[in-house]
Amino acid sequence: MAWFQLPFTDIDIANLPPPVPDNLGYFIYLGMVDIHLEPKPALAVWDDIFRRSFK
Repeated sequence: MAWFQLPFTDIDIANLPPPVPDNLGYFIYLGMVDIHLEPKPALAVWDDIFRRSFK
């Protein structure tokens, strides 16, 4: 069994209140869109997966 969370947007650390944890840098670019909600390549792949028909 596994659990994971796929964030939709990147984390905008410039707008987080201090203190910002040092290890947050590992996670700020995991989103499918950037901080301005512009699509990243992962969004097209995600959309393609959910367009598939599961018969």
